[in-house]
Amino acid sequence: MGTRVQLFDFGLSRELPQVDLEMPFEMSGKVGTLRYMAVEVALHRPYNVAADVYSWAMVVYELMTLQKPFGGWTRDMHNNLVCGKSVRPEFTTDFNPQLKKLLENCWTQKARDRPRMKQVTERLRSMEEEQLLLCLQAVPGSDQLGPAATSTQSNAGAGGGSGMGFLRRGMSY
Repeated sequence: MGTRVQLFDFGLSRELPQVDLEMPFEMSGKVGTLRYMAVEVALHRPYNVAADVYSWAMVVYELMTLQKPFGGWTRDMHNNLVCGKSVRPEFTTDFNPQLKKLLENCWTQKARDRPRMKQVTERLRSMEEEQLLLCLQAVPGSDQLGPAATSTQSNAGAGGGSGMGFLRRGMSY
């Protein structure tokens, strides 16, 4: 894995039953922790890789806010509010608006409306690059560093830098 951190196999991974990742497939459903489970999985409906996008968003929300999504909720509350009424975790006012929008897109009720993970990755890289450019502009003399200093191409996805500073509004370097 080199310098990249990857989360995988929470003891529940399965081999995909078909090659077409867009097509819904039926698996056991309701396997895992309800708070991270996509609506279609919680309702024991056919699902595809869009369920992983939903779960990823819930994990990122918890990492960034240090709050468990739907903490203290019962199964009935989750079924009624999350699955039935599309309730999602709330954000604080200082939460990065770009990341907020991305997470909201990822945990939308309808699986077909969620972005693919490739699109999520591209958006995160774009957000990181924007933040790096802003940081460089704030450093005295950074305009004299040349084009190499403003390019994040070599760092994007290669573990160069923390990659986390762009996620919270108001963070300074």
